Amino acid sequence: MLARKPVGNGAKKYANGVPRSKSDSMEPGRDALVSLLEKVFDEMRGSQKKTLGAKGYHAQREDFVFHMTDWLRDLDTLNRILRRPKECDVRQSTMDLVSTLYHILPHLNEAGRLLLDKVPNAFEVERKEGTGK
Repeated sequence: MLARKPVGNGAKKYANGVPRSKSDSMEPGRDALVSLLEKVFDEMRGSQKKTLGAKGYHAQREDFVFHMTDWLRDLDTLNRILRRPKECDVRQSTMDLVSTLYHILPHLNEAGRLLLDKVPNAFEVERKEGTGK
């Protein structure tokens, strides 16, 4: 389940700092993103409300939102490297890419599991068929 921590006004936040109330938002567009991700989850998994119960369903939805947003700052690092490779130092880029991959990939895998149940590894299939490296 997603860890929450109280903020000064008693509102709850996701562990990654995503505000739970519109009045608490510090980043423009953050509330809209959270709302969209919740709606995407509802669209794909809404039928599970009865099976999981309201509390379990909302916990999974919050987990999905957390796993889709916790790494957003890493996108800036990745974008800088991909868009301006000539300006990047190899040593720093290596450290940035390794830490970014270690952070983003587990979050995306978990978000995929929460939204889709199982995300097959398409590259593993290619390796088994002898078409991949």
